[in-house]
Amino acid sequence: MIRFDLKKKRGDIDGAIIALSDAGIVEMHLKHYAASKTYLRRAISLSKSTRNQSLLSTCIRNYIYIWRAQGKSSQSIPLLKRQILWARKAERWDLVVDLTELLPQLHIEIGSPVPVIEKSWTQAIAAADGQSNLLKKIALLRQRYSWIRQLRNPDLAIGALQSFLKLTERRKILRKEHVEALDEIGTCLQNQEKYNEAEQYLLKAFDIAKRDLDGTVPGHLLNNYAELLRKTDRSPAAIPLYKQAIAIDKSSSTLDDRLLTEHNLTLALDAVGRRNEARQMLIRIQKMARKEKLWEHFVRAQLAIANIDWLGNRRTFALRRYARVRLLSAQHQLQDLALHAALNEARLLQEMDRNKQAVTLLQSFRDKFPSSEHYPNLSLTLGYCLIEQGQHKKAIKIFEEGLRCPQATRSPATVASLRAGLFEANLQAGQELRSHVPNDQVLSANMSALKRIKLLKEKLFAVALHDLQKRSPGLQVQRLLDEIQQMARDNKQPTWISEAYEHLAHIMWSKDKNFSRNDKDCRKRGSPGNHETRN
Repeated sequence: MIRFDLKKKRGDIDGAIIALSDAGIVEMHLKHYAASKTYLRRAISLSKSTRNQSLLSTCIRNYIYIWRAQGKSSQSIPLLKRQILWARKAERWDLVVDLTELLPQLHIEIGSPVPVIEKSWTQAIAAADGQSNLLKKIALLRQRYSWIRQLRNPDLAIGALQSFLKLTERRKILRKEHVEALDEIGTCLQNQEKYNEAEQYLLKAFDIAKRDLDGTVPGHLLNNYAELLRKTDRSPAAIPLYKQAIAIDKSSSTLDDRLLTEHNLTLALDAVGRRNEARQMLIRIQKMARKEKLWEHFVRAQLAIANIDWLGNRRTFALRRYARVRLLSAQHQLQDLALHAALNEARLLQEMDRNKQAVTLLQSFRDKFPSSEHYPNLSLTLGYCLIEQGQHKKAIKIFEEGLRCPQATRSPATVASLRAGLFEANLQAGQELRSHVPNDQVLSANMSALKRIKLLKEKLFAVALHDLQKRSPGLQVQRLLDEIQQMARDNKQPTWISEAYEHLAHIMWSKDKNFSRNDKDCRKRGSPGNHETRN
């Protein structure tokens, strides 16, 4: 044990406490844990005889760190709770706030259940609120939200942000934080495909930023609102917002943020038919990302160029690029991009009537990444490939597994598509009774009008072909046509009705022509896509 001269002269108690605490830290670094604890216990005991809350908090934290350094974080929680209880009894409320803040961090470190961690955050925030410590409460709310984001639970994240929103709403000094909270909520809703609600929050953030932040709208807010416009088929309106965000990012943001916004701009340019311009911008992004070794941006740009090649009917080039993206993603540990590339590659193979290769590719990825955000879409594409190979029972199993995975609940449109696939697989397998449940679920699904009409046409194909083969009266066909007509009237889109009947006529005409579900004039499954939001 290191010896320190700790002469406790009157008026120099704080110096003795600091010396004991420092001695404990030194011993901890030397891995003399028993000696370290002895010093810290003496420091804590001496600190409790003074009113210096800061020193006492530091000593207790250091004592907890010794247990963490030994790999015994779980044992440090009861110790911390005892110190919090003592501080409450001694009515040292500032100390209660400081120590309670440490509790959720320890629970996260040892992997406690989510309800236990959430309870500890609630206790910490309540302690700060009880002392009217606004800065501490804001800091805790931010920390809690950062933890929730890692859980990828949008509903929980929105609940956490609502608390932050109420706290900052009427305080002018916190207008920037209030705008950021509105932006975050809008982004969470956007990721859930709740576009109308998301737009309300983002527009409110725009108004407040223009009014209270000297007319300056943050670049990330511009990017996220532009993303919403692009995803709701308003790319022409999104392009100017992306360009404004890039201009702001050049002077006030990181290269990483700027490249992300530029990438999103290329997707909007592609959507409005300015494909060559998008391609040139992606090549420039690649060069800059390679130079700065920002490999995620480099690989993402490669993936976007492959998508443009596909849409430009350069299928061979697209397949080569997808394979290269998968290789680069494996090298740089970019699992989501690897899976996204495999998914688009499989869709392209499916379009080229190479379903067997698509099934082989997707099955290898499906086993590796069951927790990926792309897993539901992977199940969807794989299920349809199996249907086209006549493996209806396997397809039913895949669709059911896709519906059960937690990631599927984040996208109503994907859930509806999976149910439509399950409906079709049941029909093809001759299990007509089982097909009625997913059919009803698809018709009642909540999604945008464009996605809904596309899905109804997909279902019309399966039902009409089945009814023709079985010579059944076509009641489900009539129900779908009624649904399409109602949607057309509600959305003032009369062309949807004529397109549906033309689609139906094509199916009936093709009945005696050895009709293939891969007829590109009548049916195309999937298309390449990518989107990124900034927080």
